[in-house]
Formats: sequence, C-alpha cells, structure tokens
Amino acid sequence: MALSGKEEAAIIKEISEKFEAVSQIKKHLLDGEGKHEAYRKLEALVNKFGARFSGTQALEDAITHVSDLMKLEGIDVTLEKAQVKHWVRGEENAQLVSPIKVDIKISGLGSSVATPNDSPLEADIVVVRNFEELKNLGTANVSDKIVVYNQEWVKEHKYPIDSYIETVAYRNRGASEAAKLGAVGALIRSVTPFSLGTVHTGWQSYEEGVPKIPAACITIEDAEMLQSMYTNGKNPRVSMFMGAQTFPDKDSFNIVAEIKGTEKVDEIVMIGGHIDSWDICQGAMDDGGAVAISWEVLSILTQLQLKPKRTLRAVFFTGEETNLNGATAYYNAHKNEAANYSIMFESDDGTFTPTGIRFTGSGKAKAILEIIGGTYLKNLKGIDASRVFNSASISDIEDWQSLNVPTGSLSNVYEGERYFWYHHSPADKMSIQDPDDMDLCTVVWAIYAFILADMNDKLPR
Repeated sequence: MALSGKEEAAIIKEISEKFEAVSQIKKHLLDGEGKHEAYRKLEALVNKFGARFSGTQALEDAITHVSDLMKLEGIDVTLEKAQVKHWVRGEENAQLVSPIKVDIKISGLGSSVATPNDSPLEADIVVVRNFEELKNLGTANVSDKIVVYNQEWVKEHKYPIDSYIETVAYRNRGASEAAKLGAVGALIRSVTPFSLGTVHTGWQSYEEGVPKIPAACITIEDAEMLQSMYTNGKNPRVSMFMGAQTFPDKDSFNIVAEIKGTEKVDEIVMIGGHIDSWDICQGAMDDGGAVAISWEVLSILTQLQLKPKRTLRAVFFTGEETNLNGATAYYNAHKNEAANYSIMFESDDGTFTPTGIRFTGSGKAKAILEIIGGTYLKNLKGIDASRVFNSASISDIEDWQSLNVPTGSLSNVYEGERYFWYHHSPADKMSIQDPDDMDLCTVVWAIYAFILADMNDKLPR
C-alpha cells in the first residue's frame, strides 16, 4: 500500500527538517575528522587480529578490543553471551596421483570430519555437474569413490546473492548426498563465479543418519581439470588428507552497543554485521567492513552530540560463519522486543561504492525510505546512493522477518558477482577495501539510521 498524499507530504516535511543534522554527518564523514575513520578502524582490526574464527582467542580478543574502544568513546556497550561452534581445520592437502601427479589445493569445509585413521584417503573419483547426475550414477558407480562436484555458478538470477544461494547447495549438502551412495569423500568446486586459483571455504551440514565423510572445496581450475580427465576416460585417482577436529562449543559474545533514545528509549533502530571471519582470511570484506561502518555511525553521532528520539543500536554478531550461532542467541534473547523495532539493518555484502539499500517490509515503509534516499543521497560525491531495492540481503537477522520486523541491507556495486570473487577465500584482505567508498557507505548507513531513529513514528508494517 502506498502513502496517501497527505501522509507523503507530512513525511517529506519531517524528513526535510533533518537537513541540518544530515549536513553535519556528511561534512564530518566526507570532509572532516571522520574522513577515512571507518577504514582506519577496519585496518586496525584486521591487522591486529587477522582471521577471527569461531572458537579462537583471536575472535574473543577482537570482541574485547572493539567493545573497549567503543566504551572509551562514551558508547554504551553490553557483551551478550553466545555459544559458538569450535571446529579446527588442521593440516590438509590433496594430490591427483593418476593419470599424472598434480597437487590440488583444498580448503576443508566447516564441520567436516578428518580423513580416517589420521591418514591420507586415496580413491578413484567420479565427477558430476549436479545432484541428478550423481543420482543417476547410483551406488554401484559411486561406492568407495571420492565424488567431485563440478557444479557451475547459476547465472539466471537477477541478484548474484540468489545465484550463490542456489549454487551453495552443493557445498552445504554435497558430502551427505555422496555418502548416501557409498562415497568415501567429497570435493566441491568453490562457490564463486570467477577464480585465479583461489579456493573458497564455507560451512557444510551433515544429514542425520548418513555416514560422515570428509569434505573440502577445490578451485574452479582443478574441478575443470578433473572433469576433463574423467569425461575422457582417464580414470583419475585422488589422495586427500584432512586433520580436521570438532571440539565442544565455546563461549563467545555478541557486541550490543547503543545510543539511548531521548524520548522513545524502548524503541530501536538497529544496524550491524558479524565480527567473526573464516580462518583462511582477514575478513575485511566479510564482514569487518560492516562492523567498521556501524561502529563509525555511533562514533560520529556521539561526537556530534546528535541524539535521536529512539535508541540506535549496533549489533556485531559472533559465530555467523559457523551456522549463525550469535544470531540465534540474539534472536532468542530479544525476540520478545520485536514490536519495538522500527527497522533492523545488516550489512554482509561488502562495503564498496554504495548504490542504496535493499529492503523487505511494507509498501508504505519502502516509500518512506525512498523519500529519505531521494532527499539526501541522490548525489553523494557524484554517486547515486538513493535507490531502495526489493528484498533485503541478510543472514543474521533473517529470523526477524517472521515476526514482521522491517529489514534492510546495504547495496553496493560489488554486491554483484565480484563480491563472490573474494568471498570465503584468502583474497578477502584489506587490499580490496577503499577508504573513500567506506566513507560513502558510512554516510548511507548513518543517514538512514539517524533519521529513522529520530522520526516521530516507527516504520509502518
């Protein structure tokens, strides 16, 4: 449902009255003391702690580091306990042993078991493009073999995140589907549209009641090499070794930081992302950038003494990469507050040149967001960051949609396929971040967060 003419006029008037505050925010971030501060925060985080994987001391030290610095800035911070998975990769390697000898780069998938008896696993392989091909091979042709999935990146979707969601099924359940037919191991083509010999990891899940077999990702190049050999009857044979171990869950913490509302303290606008990363990368893009820009929003509002009517909350989730552990803990602790949220924003698609936001919610709420964007973000240093696209791209706050809470995410140019060039790979480092782009993302984040927290009414549902 669209806004009525009277409603639209009133909203335009109210949003226009935020001009002075918005001007201060833009000036501070683009030309003042806040320029490149989000980048510096991110750089300090990833250079000091590196990979921040669930169950590691590096993650907990990073959580302490960020929360302590926010407290020094005068921001209210609470650490909320969450249990996270503790999986350790260990040593891993693989080789093509026949018809020629070639090293194969692998990255074990989270939750994978080790190869049996602390020894290499050597077996003939079968290569399939999809689950249907695997099923058609049957147990007789798969039993005691290593299954190689050479699935292609699905290109039919409008948004690359939807291509990822479809393609990632092979990483998520490929091992169990292979094990059902007697396979002894699984190697999955990295879930990415592009590769220069990069291997991309991720979490996988074993189906209950199905034997657990070791599972790892390989590069696109190696998957295609094995496909060619297999298709041409070369009977390729592979040796793989994985020393992975799973330990009991460990205590970790979500960071919950706030600027308390001046009038409607129990009502909340939330921004955030996840502070953990995979163990093979710095996690600058995924998802340190979101932590940095969300932190900077609270920093600048505190410095400028801009206090909105309702509470502005930043949440930095722990354990996202290990099956949304922190998100589940936050949801269970706060779901009784669902009616109090005006909107929840999450950034987990990179902090590159912004194009606007993506949104899931009512038509009236979207119209209000479009007015905010059109008023203040149409020409942001020559960039149009005013657009409001349908369907928020979220993971940590997805459960809140079932409670009818409006949700949003940051949209940017790398949200296209290029984001997945680096995703879950050793290439996710500071080198792909740009300080000017991060300033623009922070402006977008700050303007939406501040205005929505300072409006008279919550977003309509």
